[in-house]
Amino acid sequence: MYIKKGLGLIRVKILFFIPPLSFVHGGAIVFLEKLLEQNTAFFTKNTVVVGCEASDQTHFSSFSTSGKKFSITPYSYSLKRSAVGKALFPLISGGIVKRLQKGYDIIYYHFTYTPIKSETGISISLIHDLQVVDLPENFSFFEKWYRINQLKQTLQKADLFIVPSQFTRERVRNFINQTQPTIEKSIRVVPEASQFESMTISSEEEKRIITNFFSKYGIQKKKYLLFPASYWTHKNHKLAIDAVSLMQNPVLVKIVCCGGLDTNRKKIEGYAREKGVERSFLFLGHVSRETLFVLYKHAQALLFPSQYEGFGIPISEAAQFKLPIIASDIPPTREIVGEHAAYFNVDNPLQLAEIIDRGIPDYMTKRGKKHAIPVLSWKKTLDGFTTVFETAIQSKN
Repeated sequence: MYIKKGLGLIRVKILFFIPPLSFVHGGAIVFLEKLLEQNTAFFTKNTVVVGCEASDQTHFSSFSTSGKKFSITPYSYSLKRSAVGKALFPLISGGIVKRLQKGYDIIYYHFTYTPIKSETGISISLIHDLQVVDLPENFSFFEKWYRINQLKQTLQKADLFIVPSQFTRERVRNFINQTQPTIEKSIRVVPEASQFESMTISSEEEKRIITNFFSKYGIQKKKYLLFPASYWTHKNHKLAIDAVSLMQNPVLVKIVCCGGLDTNRKKIEGYAREKGVERSFLFLGHVSRETLFVLYKHAQALLFPSQYEGFGIPISEAAQFKLPIIASDIPPTREIVGEHAAYFNVDNPLQLAEIIDRGIPDYMTKRGKKHAIPVLSWKKTLDGFTTVFETAIQSKN
């Protein structure tokens, strides 16, 4: 990429490092994919993306075509999706980066992950959230140990940090003060824009999705709440189920859930059956971007009951479609949409049930003047990244 220096521009070589996709899920992958799609000055032929293990090669093939300005270099080591493979990855990847880092001005790690301190350039790491610190009960012993260890390594070895919200910035700052008070780092906020910005699909494709997908699952336009989230504990599917079970006429409610992590999905489906409200939910797995686009377009509202977020990409996506938002009252949501949402306490299913029972308030509909949720743009996101990289180069020189 090219960045400003003085009155001119200088060329900067970036090593863009991605961990195996088997280690990450949900919104983190969505944001990564959209970032790689940005065929702008942010990526040039001087950018090399390192991160495809053998099983990821097909997934990333569309990003390494001749039309893109960067190349993708696969790992020379194929990792097993296991605790042992994950535990060994810092050692393996540290060797990969050490071998490749020469000649690069910036090494950017697109997750909370920094295996070595750069010998030749500036290391920048993205910290998406601190859920493992704030909600440790959501993780197994090994996963908790692994994530905390990677967070501490990142705080020690990276030179700059990118976070998606002011909330995450404050949590990182507090964690540094509590655990490593001698470390002083620059933490920059770069919000995450919607994957659907500038996206369109043909009327034929939309009709096909409605005819096939909607008909197959009995989805009716403007008669469902959309709940797009992987089936992690903190996404709070159980609270949504509890809320519907408290309603007088739960059969009149339809909540369409879609996301990855099939193992947890089966448990959540079982919980809905226990509560007797399985007919009010549609638990889908991962859906294509085109299908999710149509689901957003024809939803009545977004349901976002998450216990914890570093940002909350579905909020950004709902704003793109001018959807009313029903959300848990957590800091990142307030930060993104302010008062433009119907809020409920994250531990109170009765409050959520009452909101759904009342229906979407007029002021939150497209007809309401107050439904002007700020839409985050990819220009702002990319400008944020560029500013961080400019700061890194200027501090180096």
